[in-house]
Amino acid sequence: MKDTVSSANRIVKATANGIRLSVLKCSDTAVTVQMQKGEHPINNNWVLIKHGPNDSLTLQNFMEFDFSWYPWEKFSSLMLDGSYGPVMEKGLANLKK
Repeated sequence: MKDTVSSANRIVKATANGIRLSVLKCSDTAVTVQMQKGEHPINNNWVLIKHGPNDSLTLQNFMEFDFSWYPWEKFSSLMLDGSYGPVMEKGLANLKK
């Protein structure tokens, strides 16, 4: 694994298993990590939402895919649900444990 470390000793870029990872945004309430293996990068986002006076938090996770206007790219995006859906469901189940 190859890492690039910032002055704050945080890894801001890394490559693992041929996937390039870059931290694009990092704050107290949000993190965005760009993952790229092929031509199109994928942004994986985590947002922490605090619910008013409650002691309740929501961790929202979503992925952004940027496809061109070509019909075959739009059609291929429909297949992503089948491949990423089960992985995200498994991650959610692990978080609940």
